[in-house]
Amino acid sequence: MSLSIRQLCEQYQTRSDTYYRKPISQRPTGEAQNVRDSHRSLITLYGDLPAADLRVRHLRHLQDYMATGVDQAGRAEAINPVARTTVNARINRIKRMIKWAAEYELAPDDQPHRLAVLSSLKRGRTSAKETPRVMPVPWDEVSATIAAIRGRMQLCRHPRHRTACEKLAVMIELHWHLGCRPGELVIMRKSAVDREGDVWIFTPPEHKTEHHDHDRRIPIGPRAQAVLLPWWVQCQDDVLFAGRSNQLNRLGIEETGPMSTGSYAQAIARTNRLHGLKHWSPNRIRHSAATRFREESGSLDGVQALLGHKNADVTQVYAERNDKAAIALARKSG
Repeated sequence: MSLSIRQLCEQYQTRSDTYYRKPISQRPTGEAQNVRDSHRSLITLYGDLPAADLRVRHLRHLQDYMATGVDQAGRAEAINPVARTTVNARINRIKRMIKWAAEYELAPDDQPHRLAVLSSLKRGRTSAKETPRVMPVPWDEVSATIAAIRGRMQLCRHPRHRTACEKLAVMIELHWHLGCRPGELVIMRKSAVDREGDVWIFTPPEHKTEHHDHDRRIPIGPRAQAVLLPWWVQCQDDVLFAGRSNQLNRLGIEETGPMSTGSYAQAIARTNRLHGLKHWSPNRIRHSAATRFREESGSLDGVQALLGHKNADVTQVYAERNDKAAIALARKSG
C-alpha cells in the first residue's frame, strides 16, 4: 500500500528529529523544526494524496500557496504568506524528503528527478515578499546596550544579579571583537581555548559546518583578550557563559546550563526595550565584524578564514562593500 503524503511526512519527521542533532552533545539543531514547518502547508493541501503521485504541478501550487497565503483552488484556508527565500527553502526540503523516500523505496526511483525540474522563485519575478537584508549594527548602538547593562549592574542588590549583568556585557563586547557566530560564543569553554601564543585560539566543540568535516578555530586577539581575561579569572566554571539558578531570569536567560543563542538574543532585546534603545540582534554583530575586518585588512581571504566560511561568496554577503576607496578615487579623478 502506497504511503500518503501525511504518512510520509510523519516518517521523515521522525527521522529528522533523530538525524539533525549535534554529534557531541546530541542537542537538536533548528533543522528538525524547519522540516516540520515545511510539511505544514504540504499536508494542508495534499495530506491524503499518495506520495507516489506528487507531481511538479502540486509543488508549483504549493509555492503559490505559501507565497500568497491563498489557495487559488479554494480548498484550503488562507494562511500568513512567507518570504520568497523561505518558500524556496521549504520546497527544497520537500524535494529532499522525496529523495530520501526514494532511497528507502518509499517512493518511485524517478520521482526525485521529476520534481527537481521545478525552479525556485526568483527575486523580482514573483509577488512573494522579500526578507529585509541583515545590516551591520553600528558600535554606538552596541556600546549603548553595554552601558545600559553595566548601569543596571550598579543598581542590582544581589551579587548574583550583578554577575549576570556583567556576564552579558562581557559576552556582547567579546562578540564584537571576535565576530564569531552567536552559537559559538555561548558554548565557549576554558578547556577549548589555547592560550599559549600572543593570539589565543578557541576551538568550538560544536559549530555550524562540523557535519561537513570542517575545522573551526577562532583567534582571540589582544582586544578580545582584554575583555575576556577579567571574566576568565572570575568565572569558576569551565563553561564561561553558563547560566546559574535564577540569576538570569530577569534578563530572559535560561536558569541552568549553557546559555542558548535564543536566550542571548532575548536578553539583548529586553535590555534595549527597557532602556528605550534601538533593537538589534546578535547576528548583526557578525555582519559588523565582517565589514570591519575587511576594511582593516583589505583581504577577503583573511576575513573568510576569520569568520569560518568555506565559500568566499558567503563572506561577501556578510562584508558590506566599503566604498571609501572608490569615493576617494572619484573625488580625485572622476
